[in-house]
Amino acid sequence: MPSHWLWYHWVMGFCGYWFVKIGWTDNPLSGKDVLKMATCLLGFLFAIVHLPFDISKAIRLLDQQRGSGGTELLAAIKQAGSLPRAEDYSRSIVLVTDGYVSGERGVFDYIRENLNKSNVFAFGIGTAVNRYLIEGVARAGMGEPFVVTKETEAPAAAAKFRDYIQTPVLTDIQIKTPGFDVYDVHPTQLPDLFARRPVVLFGKWRGEPTGTIELRGQTGNGDYNTSLNVTGAKPDEDNQALRYLWARSQIAELSDYGSGGLDPDHVKAVTALGLKYNLLTQYTSFIAVREMVTNHQGTATDVNQPLPLPVGVTDLAVGTQSGDEPEILWLMIVTVLIAAAMFLRQRRRFV
Repeated sequence: MPSHWLWYHWVMGFCGYWFVKIGWTDNPLSGKDVLKMATCLLGFLFAIVHLPFDISKAIRLLDQQRGSGGTELLAAIKQAGSLPRAEDYSRSIVLVTDGYVSGERGVFDYIRENLNKSNVFAFGIGTAVNRYLIEGVARAGMGEPFVVTKETEAPAAAAKFRDYIQTPVLTDIQIKTPGFDVYDVHPTQLPDLFARRPVVLFGKWRGEPTGTIELRGQTGNGDYNTSLNVTGAKPDEDNQALRYLWARSQIAELSDYGSGGLDPDHVKAVTALGLKYNLLTQYTSFIAVREMVTNHQGTATDVNQPLPLPVGVTDLAVGTQSGDEPEILWLMIVTVLIAAAMFLRQRRRFV
């Protein structure tokens, strides 16, 4: 079925450039596809080029862009989601970034809440990719994360990504369960079905297995409907692992917000799931008991453990807030120095 693509590239030096240039110039999209390339700085859309088939225009656009500073990802992805969408197209958004952004929690929530409107794929580029963000976006979008740390890896990664997303099969997917009592079902919104990405739904049921599970959607040829009759189905002991898959998916979703973003209710929920299903989480663990006592005093000593910085990242990155980049620090320093020089100059004039 035809596709509608929105490429969001953050202008942070080389970020994303090899992927688009090497991975797609030699493999133009099919005639049914529409490509929109957008470059963003600080969350504001400042250039959109409508490219029906000519990707070389996108390359020239990227060559002209320069950027610095922190990036507000949520504002940009909301802008992408608000653009008009044709009803008979599969809409996909691709985030190409090194991950030096802030506001992950809002981004994850927005992606999950709008999965039925746009597919979201994340492509991390650079030597110090924020994998927490890239993998979190992929998990929220029910997709696979793609990370390229070297320019030589770009062609193979781009080919893998293209193979993964080039064949959308079903869009506007809805699941209904008439007569079948289900609960704790997630995700609440479903992304499009691709030839290499199935529809995955987690949930529980109670009572007697009766009724049907119905799936509806849109293909390139029109409406599609199918159903599965669960009446008379019996639980199989060989499928006990499914309960743990459900619990792990719940824990992963709650843990996407990081230790600093979890509210007390989320902490209680993660802890309860870990204890009930015997799973390792941020708040539950497996304990190995050793009979021999090695610390008779029972006191502990804190040790500062030095950690190496990622390749290409300077000491200026240490101690900055999430989303800030070294260029902002230099701008602040220069601003202070200029203000001090102007103050001293005026003071000498009046003396």
